[in-house]
Amino acid sequence: MLDYSSMLFIHEIVSILFSYSYLLNDRLNVIPSAPLTISADYLGYSCDDQVEYWWTLYEESKEVEWAQILRNAGNSKVFTMDPNSLEDDTKYRLELTVLLSNVTPSTSVQVFKTAVLPRDGSCTITPDTGEAVYTSFDLLCFGWFALNETFTYEVQIVGDGNIHYTLYHGLLDTLQLVLPQGNPSNGYLYYVKVFVSRSNGATSELNIPITV
Repeated sequence: MLDYSSMLFIHEIVSILFSYSYLLNDRLNVIPSAPLTISADYLGYSCDDQVEYWWTLYEESKEVEWAQILRNAGNSKVFTMDPNSLEDDTKYRLELTVLLSNVTPSTSVQVFKTAVLPRDGSCTITPDTGEAVYTSFDLLCFGWFALNETFTYEVQIVGDGNIHYTLYHGLLDTLQLVLPQGNPSNGYLYYVKVFVSRSNGATSELNIPITV
């Protein structure tokens, strides 16, 4: 997959410096299919001070205003989330409390919303069984929706050693593919990966089984 990332620096209250690393678009919406990294430095303390960072992540909820879904406490000034750990089209509240000995704790809050992923669509490959190199497989993607925009499609297969090979990347939603032979130990079955991306990088992934 393409590596989508960007950097935004924001000075928050009480001398906490935040550094955000994730794709921002859709009016500063976070892309949930990309990794999220947020680091913080507390300014104005010496190297000998023991600093503790408390990260708390909340999700907007119908039952309560904010539902706590994650809390990390310790010496790490970096908060990370793996791709696809956050729901799309959802508002989150990230709260950081910095504690130093004999000092009143300092707290900063960042509220953000995740972008809408491509949704409601599908991709099919016909036939679902064929002969390596000779069979022409038809890939068709249809029904994808998000703000009536054009989608980009990336088609991959995974070979030996978990190496990903890109067969196509572009705007076409209908393709003809000639595929290599699958692994005999797995009954010649493998998965064709299709990544459907919006213009802002928000990406949905499908795995289509095929026997070759």
